[in-house]
This record gives sequence, C-alpha cells and structure tokens, in this order.
Amino acid sequence: MKPSPTLLSVALALVAACGSSTGPMPPPPPPPGPPPAPALVAQVPIPPQYGIHDTYLRDGFALVCAWNTGLIIYDVGNGVRGGSPSNPVEVSRIVPSDDSVPGGPAVHSAWWFHNPVTGEARYVFISQEGPLTIPGASSGDVHVIDVSDL
Repeated sequence: MKPSPTLLSVALALVAACGSSTGPMPPPPPPPGPPPAPALVAQVPIPPQYGIHDTYLRDGFALVCAWNTGLIIYDVGNGVRGGSPSNPVEVSRIVPSDDSVPGGPAVHSAWWFHNPVTGEARYVFISQEGPLTIPGASSGDVHVIDVSDL
C-alpha cells in the first residue's frame, strides 16, 4: 500500500522538526543568565514639597517636574554646565504662578517642544494639575516657557 501524499508530507515535516534519523538532535543551549542589575550612579535630593511627579529626558537635559518646587532642569550630558548622568548639574528652576491652582504651583508634567521643520528647541510646555473633581475634571494651566537661553 502506497502512503498518501498528505501523510508523507506530515511524516517528513516531523522528521525535519525532530532531527534526522541518524541520531538525536543536540541539546538546546542553556537559558541566558539574569541581566545585570542597574547601578545607581547619582542621586539628587528634591525638596520635600510632594516630590517628583514626572521626568522628561532630551538632548542631555533632564526636566524634573517637582510639583510645588517647580520644574528643575539638569544638565545630564548636554555640556552647558558640565553635567553628566553621574554628576547632574542644575541649569534652571522654573516655578510657575499658582494663581489658578490651590495649594501651590503643582507642576505635573513638562514637554520640550522641538520644531521638526526649523529644528528650533525653544519652548517647554509646563502643565499644572489642580484638585480633581469627580467625575474626571481637574484644574490648572499650561505655561509656555522660552528656554532658548539655556
């Protein structure tokens, strides 16, 4: 009796997947070891006015949204103040007005806009987060800051 083409195809696929008929397949390689633990290279104290909410890194600068302390900009490799990841150097501190947010400046997040057409990196947008009301509305302003002189 002649095997069907389908059965023969399945048998050939199994032989190809399991190794040849001349001997067993070699064992699989051992699993990789655990990745190395990251090393802490620097620690910068932030005043205890809530702490850090968001952090944004771009072009060798760290923009730290430190709530009521404001936006703190560090050189972490840009070179304007000789900073590096292991030696962050404060470049600027921006504390927006708190006239629309009860309880302080409440710097929630920041985004440094790089214009894709002109290449200009002039403005940082700082958003505040005021008290939340249920369901889902909070207060605060967006401040546009010119940082072209960093």
